[in-house]
Amino acid sequence: MTHSPEDVGATFAAFAEAVSENPTGAAVEFGNRKSLTYAEVYRLVQEEATLLRAAGVRQGSRVLLDVANRSRGVLGYLTLQSVGAVPVPADLTRGVQDRIDSMIQDTGASHRYSFGQGTESSIAAIQGLPEPPSESEFALDYVLFTSGTTGRPKGVPISRDNVRAYVAALSHLYPERSGARVSATFDLTFDLSVHDMLLAWTRRATLVFPGVREVNDPVRYITRRQLTHWFSVPSMIRLLPSGPPARNLEAGGSSLEIAMFCGEALRTGDALAWRGIVPASRLLNLYGPTEMTISCISHEVTTIDTSRPTIPIGRPYPGVEVSLDERGALSTAGPQRFPGYLRDGTVQDPGSVWYETGDLVRHHPAGLEFVGRADDQLKVRGFRIEPLDVEHGVSVACPHLGGVVVVERDGELLALHTGGADTRIDRAAVGEHLPSYMIPDRFVRVEALPMNGNGKVDRAAASRMVEKQGLVT
Repeated sequence: MTHSPEDVGATFAAFAEAVSENPTGAAVEFGNRKSLTYAEVYRLVQEEATLLRAAGVRQGSRVLLDVANRSRGVLGYLTLQSVGAVPVPADLTRGVQDRIDSMIQDTGASHRYSFGQGTESSIAAIQGLPEPPSESEFALDYVLFTSGTTGRPKGVPISRDNVRAYVAALSHLYPERSGARVSATFDLTFDLSVHDMLLAWTRRATLVFPGVREVNDPVRYITRRQLTHWFSVPSMIRLLPSGPPARNLEAGGSSLEIAMFCGEALRTGDALAWRGIVPASRLLNLYGPTEMTISCISHEVTTIDTSRPTIPIGRPYPGVEVSLDERGALSTAGPQRFPGYLRDGTVQDPGSVWYETGDLVRHHPAGLEFVGRADDQLKVRGFRIEPLDVEHGVSVACPHLGGVVVVERDGELLALHTGGADTRIDRAAVGEHLPSYMIPDRFVRVEALPMNGNGKVDRAAASRMVEKQGLVT
């Protein structure tokens, strides 16, 4: 199928090429084991595209895409890109309305869209039909939102040129092979999901969605679905069992060829655990903020230095530049760098070719090694989370909790509070103020929150208190 790269999104362009070369191959396999070929998906997308055009969606339109259902979300993503529109993934079913409203304002979104095949589809205009924004210097491919330090999420637009640069980097990391089967562990509100689509469809492979019982069971997911490529946040390694199922995977029941981890630091212990279960597969640690298009630095793990707490993040992709200041704060630049944050429908001039990641790193024989954050931002299951945003949402929803401070421990988000011993936590109320990934996994009562000499909550001391006092087991 021929589509001009200037008229469609980069992911759809890659998909359309695969339709021409592998029309009868499986493009997607759903959790119920049913699959659709490349030709079948293409036909569905073209039928849906007719509905979008009739509703006024056109080149450059920014459209809120409902991704509450991930498999439908992927098909909707392709449909929007097929007409040159810009997907803005959001959970429109369970999302916090204030957050959705700010996404609409910052993107200038013209429509809300939910893929459902024909009569089940939903496409609705938002505040009339604004003219598509002028993008003379760049054409946007998609927009994702990250947590903001002021409580307002930040819109990160990624251009088609950014994605093309990333695809070039993929060819550097992963050779093509027929019959590959790629995992799909990420929500579409997370940019690593774009990696999965690109990796699968530039390789004419199958994107395999997990079934209900496979979502939190990597061994079942890998073995029963015969995955060849695995990609997840490192904390999923901690879901691996230590019993016979894991040993069966090691014994040869796995077709896995490569495992990739990204979104948070890959701990040495987790890498050792994975190596012990799947010793024959390649193991890659990827690094990159959303603003640098998915990932921009990588390290293939061949040996594991047990004297260090984490695995190196490695060396930058071709064309990506890195710079460290005297503290070790990392800045990045290059063709994958986003054009600037979206605000009130307009891409803001970033004012510099460098993106300041806020991460602290140091030099390592393998390239770079992650040390920590230069601020209070947390990474939990790959999502960037501002503790102040969570603390505010929890305090508004549950004012009876008293003081609240949020910390991370072993991949979980903990909310320490000074409420009474019989305090009831209303998770539904918290969910009205925070998206699901920002809701604390556990609420832990403490007698008092640690303070520093200025009378402010000492976050570092709170983290140490959790560890030393055994508040969570």
